[in-house]
Amino acid sequence: MLKLLEHLRQQGTRPQVVYTSSIGVYSDFSQPINDATLPSPNWSYGTHKFIGELLLADYVRKGFIDGRTIRFSAIVARPPEPSGAISAFLSDLIRELAAGKPFVCPVSAAATSWWMSLPCAVDNLLHAATISAESWRPTRSYLLPTLRCSIGEIVAAISRVYGVKANDLISYQPIPDIEDRFGKLPPVDLPEAEALGFRHDGTADELVKRALETNP
Repeated sequence: MLKLLEHLRQQGTRPQVVYTSSIGVYSDFSQPINDATLPSPNWSYGTHKFIGELLLADYVRKGFIDGRTIRFSAIVARPPEPSGAISAFLSDLIRELAAGKPFVCPVSAAATSWWMSLPCAVDNLLHAATISAESWRPTRSYLLPTLRCSIGEIVAAISRVYGVKANDLISYQPIPDIEDRFGKLPPVDLPEAEALGFRHDGTADELVKRALETNP
């Protein structure tokens, strides 16, 4: 990240940079998250993402780049190949159940996560590049609006959209560490991000439909 920013600084053209950060910059999910919630990462991935945010904001402050950061929630569906990402089960759940295949879920049916389809993520990414530099706050970062749904709600949406009996195909074997990180996400209240035009998928049905548009 630092090498990239230095390369851009040396060009002297103040290029626009849209940086993709993550909800991994947060650690306290005991309360609702809003536009003013401060990052407090407690794992390496989130720490690295937040370091990137700080570097970008500093290069903006110095006038080297026009940078802006958007923080993504879980993006579905990832490509089917193994990625090593802990959150990949959220994508696998949609893909497998939509295809009528059984799935063992590592969190409970009541577990609540933040969800965004890949097409919606791309829409927000492109939109971030269209907003005037003056509209961004000094931190240059926003958490994107996101759907908050339980696993059970997503399973029901899969049944409606794909015509499968998803409840009969899924079984639950919760893993405490995964449940704690990806199954207890609170409500979000993001009027500032929404005022800038950022959006989520709208409904669980639309989410699971769009999730497999590019990675069936």
